[in-house]
Amino acid sequence: MHDVLASKGGQAAVGEPYTPEEQYNVQQTSEKYLTGEIEDIESLTSVRQANEFLNQMRNLFRKLKQENTNLLAAEEHVRSDKIGSADEMAKRQKTMVEGQGDLLDQGGFGLGVAPREAKPVTKIEISKEREEEIAQMQ
Repeated sequence: MHDVLASKGGQAAVGEPYTPEEQYNVQQTSEKYLTGEIEDIESLTSVRQANEFLNQMRNLFRKLKQENTNLLAAEEHVRSDKIGSADEMAKRQKTMVEGQGDLLDQGGFGLGVAPREAKPVTKIEISKEREEEIAQMQ
């Protein structure tokens, strides 16, 4: 009893909170116990120490639960991206069937469709030969 009151037993005196170092040691022991690395926690000498072990186990459980929630959210995000991609692909295929012309998938990106009456602000200078080629293509 004297060692506990004098804080010589490797644990905080009665009523004092555990130091961060002591909490870390208890957490490491708790984790080893939960993962099966050790079969028994033999260093329990008081109810206060047992409560600290339970608190650290609760913290480990909450941490694990939060990590699981984060993983599920990330998986759901990836799954929704795939669904969105599948929806976009279906729209592209539908447009390709209903539309005119050939769709070339060369890894580029589309800029959209401009109205026919849209013209550039500045005139592009091209040679007369090129103008004739363009006129023949139309």
